[in-house]
Amino acid sequence: MGDGMYRKDRGGIVICTDSFTLEGNQLLQTVLVEKFGLSVSIQKRIENVYRLYIQKKSRDRLVDLVKPFLISSMVYKVGL
Repeated sequence: MGDGMYRKDRGGIVICTDSFTLEGNQLLQTVLVEKFGLSVSIQKRIENVYRLYIQKKSRDRLVDLVKPFLISSMVYKVGL
């Protein structure tokens, strides 16, 4: 639950997939788009380091999916 953050300035959510390869991030992006209908982009931080960004328009959908599993001290991670 700790490997991500709500981006108040942009309204989306970052998932810290820094240790995943680009191909691993692409696979995860595909699953999130096709299985859950989320709008997801891959952001390059530095050479060979990538993170997933759940776009603002998909934040509510993501919150609906994960909220039942979040402990109360972590809800701020999705902007609640």
